Amino acid sequence: MAFERIQKLFNEIGTEYREKLSEAEKNEEIISEKLKNSQEKLVNVVKLQCKEPYDWFQNNSTQEMNENGVSFQIDESKREDSQRHLEQLQKCFMKYDYGLRDELIGSQNEMNKITDDHESCSNFCIETSEKKPDQEVKQCFQNCFNQTFVKTSMAQSRIIGKIDEVYNILDKI
Repeated sequence: MAFERIQKLFNEIGTEYREKLSEAEKNEEIISEKLKNSQEKLVNVVKLQCKEPYDWFQNNSTQEMNENGVSFQIDESKREDSQRHLEQLQKCFMKYDYGLRDELIGSQNEMNKITDDHESCSNFCIETSEKKPDQEVKQCFQNCFNQTFVKTSMAQSRIIGKIDEVYNILDKI
């Protein structure tokens, strides 16, 4: 009975927040698309600005572009020589990403904390729900959702801004 009550209240709240959830999902799609465009722009800048290590990898490896950037597959016979070129290429990428990588890592850590905080908040609502009326339990869940959406929106706006900033800088190089 208690589980069914919580499920019912949670579903009611979920319906109320469907629009905000849709907005957060749209922002994730925007971030993904902007990030893809920025990565392509970064690779083009690195091709020009770090020609020697980039050309070495072009000639001695197979490259694959994915959501994490560029990955290289190198023949075993060239592994030893690849280390020096790899260090040069990594330094170049870091120089021209203008802190975007660090911002993305920080953003992911922040989103993980937001998720953990939301789970803790929701668990608190569940654990304290037994002796509370439906409206009070519902208000507890609403507070959790509100905090989560506000923090998520701020984090997403910040990362969109950073991606745009880096893209605009790279566009001028």
